[in-house]
Amino acid sequence: MEEIDIHAILQDARYNDTRDKLGKLLIERQIPYFISNDHLKIIEIIGRGSFGKVELVSYKKKQYAHKLPVYNSPKHKDNILGEAIRLTDIREHHPNVQRLYFINLSKFGFLMDYCECGSLDTYVIDDDTSYTLIDVLKWSYQLADALTFIHSKNIMHRDVKLQNILLKDDYKTIVLTDYGSASELGRSLLTNEVGTPITMAPEVFSVTKYTEKCDIYSWAIVFSQLLSKQCNPYEDLKLPAFSLLIKISTTHFRPPKLRNCPTLLEALMYRSWHSDPNERPTLSFIKRVLLLTSTILSKAEATHAENITPTNVEQCENIWMELENLQRLNQV
Repeated sequence: MEEIDIHAILQDARYNDTRDKLGKLLIERQIPYFISNDHLKIIEIIGRGSFGKVELVSYKKKQYAHKLPVYNSPKHKDNILGEAIRLTDIREHHPNVQRLYFINLSKFGFLMDYCECGSLDTYVIDDDTSYTLIDVLKWSYQLADALTFIHSKNIMHRDVKLQNILLKDDYKTIVLTDYGSASELGRSLLTNEVGTPITMAPEVFSVTKYTEKCDIYSWAIVFSQLLSKQCNPYEDLKLPAFSLLIKISTTHFRPPKLRNCPTLLEALMYRSWHSDPNERPTLSFIKRVLLLTSTILSKAEATHAENITPTNVEQCENIWMELENLQRLNQV
């Protein structure tokens, strides 16, 4: 369809509330789109949030995840199209970052990658699933690499959590999704209380100016959840969300210590959720530690965190404790 037709289509009254965002996507960024749903077949609903729902669909003989507004209100449509814009801010493809393919003009939604293995939160709590320490290190490395990539594109995610991490390729590859809360780096004022209480950095709850270091805090909580195979490390407290956030931000409260967790990984985790964002390590450093550890550890030694007793992990600890002064990383 030619650009002049797009201009004509967007003059329709039903696009009054979304014309600017759709113009940015379709005219400025030339994102492929369709109006007719004749080639779109809904298979099942696979997710639902406050603003959007996600359907597994078939479009022109290929499967996609179709994200669209829960309700046909200006607020809901604006949120979904805003996420589409943030996704298209990322022009280059990264294997661990969600990719947008088409805009559905009739539904105010978009088609993106379908990850056939579901989300990490479902996988972690499933009693029938089993994964190793090596798996945790690889997933955590991929997540850190995805964050490195989006930060390099001037975007912070602000809602990194197990539910927003999808699995594909027989559970070997993770994909960071849901950019509805994402924001541009360097903004003078930001919305506080954005994200999910369990993984929300203290500064996101308590102040209106923060940096991409908030994503590193969230990375650390996810890392702890994967190691412990527990989605809610604060479950025993039975605190309301607001009370939990107050406790985390004012008393340095964090998930409980993991039994038999290698000292190096524990130190990395503790420093990454440090109360002072400036004390958190860089993603580059986190990736170096994870890569070295997963390289040294053999798969035969890797079990769930509750049973970790690898002997040669000490090689990693000795190298990094000396090289990076990690003995003080367990401070929060």
